[in-house]
Amino acid sequence: MDKSIVKTAGLSKRYGERYAVENVSMEIRRGQIYGLIGQNGAGKTTFIRMLTGLISPTAGGIELFGESGAGLGRARARVGSIVETPSLFPNMTAACNIETQRRLAGLPAGTDTDAMLRLCGIAGTANKKVRDFSLGMRQRLALAISLITGPEFLVLDEPINGLDPKGIVENREMLKSLAQGRGITILISSHILSELAQLATNYGIIHNGRLIKQLSAEELQAEGGQDLESYFMKATSESYARA
Repeated sequence: MDKSIVKTAGLSKRYGERYAVENVSMEIRRGQIYGLIGQNGAGKTTFIRMLTGLISPTAGGIELFGESGAGLGRARARVGSIVETPSLFPNMTAACNIETQRRLAGLPAGTDTDAMLRLCGIAGTANKKVRDFSLGMRQRLALAISLITGPEFLVLDEPINGLDPKGIVENREMLKSLAQGRGITILISSHILSELAQLATNYGIIHNGRLIKQLSAEELQAEGGQDLESYFMKATSESYARA
């Protein structure tokens, strides 16, 4: 349970003179549901894009499953992810989207499409074209696709965007089930603090591109039993004061 899945050291991304992410050193351990908290523009997506290999860091290092450098490509095969808007083929059915991604991933035939859709709360949509899906349904289909490789680590960038309250609850329970029942470690970014507070076992607070605090749910409770929103406001205010 204490084995590291992710380690970053001084990870940074600069665009011109502006740092989108600056000097982030983070550790995520096996079995955690790690909530990356930050306001829009705080650097959450940039950090995730570097972690998943979509963009290259300006400085710093990434280690996944103990692999770094040339070994990162091999390690990323053990990662499932949804980053920003789900990449789907709108004129294809849900089943065809899953099958296409299976082939692109080089996986053998045999994916139980109906089971994957059922797991992600969109049972009965296999033959429905994605162009007719709501944003929330697209998010769920993207999650189903991210699971077809049997990932050990799941990276989700604002996955509850577009979900109604019932969908948010279902999403939360599904992610808990994946963590507890399948042993999947999860990194989930969000600015909806009340939802992360009901899901995450650990937190990282990112503000203006910097990781200003990491703590477990138990440590949050020990620091006065504050709710997550109050703690976030306090931490970011202290960050402003130090700047």
